[in-house]
Amino acid sequence: QLEFMDILTGLPLEGKTIIAAIHDLGLAWRYFHRAILLDGGQVRDDGPARQVLLSEAARAAFRVTVEGPGVDGGVRFSLPATRWLEKV
Repeated sequence: QLEFMDILTGLPLEGKTIIAAIHDLGLAWRYFHRAILLDGGQVRDDGPARQVLLSEAARAAFRVTVEGPGVDGGVRFSLPATRWLEKV
């Protein structure tokens, strides 16, 4: 998956545009410069990916908590335990 993302994100250097629908917030954080957040078919946020991923709109849409960014610039997106229990 990471190798594919490395290839994909290298395409703009060749003058190509990438449009991707991705639900892995960690990969979006690591690889993309811009994000458009859709929730319920509506645009909820649009801008620099890291800003969008840290927004209250993203927390609500994905029902996650966010820890970070840390000293290394990384973040952790966590699902509340109750969300897992709902599916059991």
